[in-house]
Amino acid sequence: YQRRVRDMRCWQHRLLTETPEIIHFLAEALANDLDTGIEVLWSWIQQSKNEDVGVAAANAITVLNAANIKFVGEYGDLSGVQIAGADLASGHFDHANFQGADLQNVKFNSAYLREANFSNANMNGVMFGEYPYIKCDGRVYAVVYSQDGKQLAVGTGRSIEVRDAKSGEIKQIICGHTSYVNSVAFN
Repeated sequence: YQRRVRDMRCWQHRLLTETPEIIHFLAEALANDLDTGIEVLWSWIQQSKNEDVGVAAANAITVLNAANIKFVGEYGDLSGVQIAGADLASGHFDHANFQGADLQNVKFNSAYLREANFSNANMNGVMFGEYPYIKCDGRVYAVVYSQDGKQLAVGTGRSIEVRDAKSGEIKQIICGHTSYVNSVAFN
């Protein structure tokens, strides 16, 4: 058992998020070998910054989260990790750094995310368990925060609204696009 659990190739085949019983089994097994198990799974998450091991990394962080590991301090540096599809629901990520991470389709439902840094992260399909609300006259096609988190760019129809991130107040409207604005970015 232990040898197979530590073999990253077994974790790289497919996401385990569809099989919660396996996730819980692995999280319970992790409790029996906590220090070494955390070290092994954490190393896979860190390897995803430079290697194509994203499925294993997503599975590793999902299991660590299911084992109630708090991602603070050393474990809070998740910058650049590739964990698309991970289930991080109810996780503890206060002050975590997700800068530049691939977080596509990650589940953050009921997670603790106080002062977490998501700048330049790929957040397509991220689920927080709530829908954000921005009062706009038209349909919203794209939203992005500025790097300092103080402004919000909102693609609505054929224009871009630059807003104050805290109040939602429109600071500037950029018009003149010939088609719908479906992507926005700050430079």
